This record gives sequence, structure tokens and C-alpha cells, in this order.
Amino acid sequence: MNRKYKNLKIVVDKDNAEMVTGVVGYLLSPDGIEETLSETGHIIINAYMPYNDKMSDDYIKNLIRENLGTVTYEMEITTIDYDPATETEWKKYFKPQKIGKKIVVKPSWEDYSQNKGEIVVTIDPGAAFGTGLHETTRGVIVLLEEIIEEKISQNNIEEVRLLDAGTGSGILAITAYKMGIHNILAIDNDVEAVDTTKENLIANDIKCGVTAQHTTLEDLTDYKYYDIIVANIIPEVLIPNKRTLVEMLRGNNADLILSGILEKEKDIVIKEFSNIEGLTLFKKEQLQEWTTLWFKLKKLNS
Repeated sequence: MNRKYKNLKIVVDKDNAEMVTGVVGYLLSPDGIEETLSETGHIIINAYMPYNDKMSDDYIKNLIRENLGTVTYEMEITTIDYDPATETEWKKYFKPQKIGKKIVVKPSWEDYSQNKGEIVVTIDPGAAFGTGLHETTRGVIVLLEEIIEEKISQNNIEEVRLLDAGTGSGILAITAYKMGIHNILAIDNDVEAVDTTKENLIANDIKCGVTAQHTTLEDLTDYKYYDIIVANIIPEVLIPNKRTLVEMLRGNNADLILSGILEKEKDIVIKEFSNIEGLTLFKKEQLQEWTTLWFKLKKLNS
């Protein structure tokens, strides 16, 4: 029996295509997004979501309209009776991508000649195929690279514990592992995301040092204290869980990276987290309309 999918199709000019793709990916968390060039020179964006009776076409359209503002585009939604991940055309859009100073992310079907000093992370999107890495993921990797370099310079990398909250494909946990952190817990409330993470751990020949677990922040009871926490979620989840996240940080100068934040939402997130005693905003990474925040804990935990 075939599984039904909703196909959201948006036609937009080249200048706005990357922004629209990012907004769609952020708002709808589709199983896949692909871009193609039309004969008129416009970009055709197709996003695929498993059919859900609770998410009507009107709901999706209104959500997109509210967040695209004055951008000019055409939009339509259809229902399809096959799994789009069985198609292979989309694979040509997922190429090796350089992020930060030395991280290269690639799918397994793409060959890549590794340059000296580079760290290659193999990520197969599985059902979550698409055109590349979201700006929120890129922002975390850029800041995570800086944090880990700092930990290495302090000669305590072997003691560092990291929590990847909302791991998705496992890309952040795997990247952190390859940069030297071998005590990592990657969690997600989506069973399929955890399964994908486990598959990507195998693809990167990681047999220990990273544990993928199906759970939520609220239900996380074991292994509770971390030197680094990365949470690439959304403000609607980050803010209610702000004290839970901070309470799980241990030691002075522990690091908290928050992503999944639209530029228009960053001020409220900064305000909410800065109100917690001992937590200080250290750095911001802005990519397109997305903001990633790096906080440091300046208060010793008991």
C-alpha cells in the first residue's frame, strides 16, 4: 500500500528561492525539498510532507503566506499516492558542501577528494531528501567548530559531554564526534529521525561515543549534565524549555547553542535566555534570515 504525500509547489524568482526554501523547511519540516529551474528562469520548489488530515491545504497556504510577506510567488498543493523518495532525480541537487573552516558534508553517492585538514561528514537524507543543508544547521556547525577548537586548546576535549537536542539526521552529533568529542547524546522526539541518525552513524563508521535516543528534553533523566548543548529546534520549543536546557549545563564557561530562530524572533529569544542568571550571549551567527545564538554559562553549577 502506497503512502500518501502532500506536494507543496512554489514558483518564485531566483533571488528569493533560497529564502523561500528555508522558510518552507523550517515551518513544515518536510520529508524532502527539491529545486528545479523552469523554462521561464524561475525556481520551482517542491516540498513533500506525509499526508496528515490535521494539516489542511488551507492551513499550509496560510502559514506560508504569513511568513513570506511581500515576496511574489505562485503556490499550489496536490496529494500524491507514492513515496517521492523512490525517485532519483533529486539526488543531483545534494552535493558536497563546505561549512566553516574544515567541515565538508556529503551524501554517500557523491565522490569527494578530501583536502588536507578537512573533516568529511557523510549524511544520507533518506526520506528527508533535499537541496542541501539548512542555514540553521550551518550556523550551528560554524559556532560548534569554534567551541570545539577552544576546548581542544584547553586540553580537556576528552572530558567534554555534548547533548544534541532535536538531532534530526544526526549531522551535528556526527560532526562534533569527528571534531573530537566522543561523549555525545543525540535525542529527538521523532522515531524516524533517531533511526536516520543511527544509519548515518554506521555510514560514518562510528561504533561508540554517540548514543541516539528517542526522547524529549522533559523526559531526559539519565546522563543529565553537559559541557555543550546544541538545540536546533524552534523558539516555541526553546523558550518553554529554557531553564531545563540551562540546568543541564555544567561548569563555568559551558556552552549553549540555539538555532531554528528567524531573524525577527531573535530578540525575544535573546531576552528570554539572557534573563537566566549566569547566562550571557557570547556570539551570533546570521545566515540569510536565520540566527544562531551562542550563550556561555558564567556561573558554576552545583
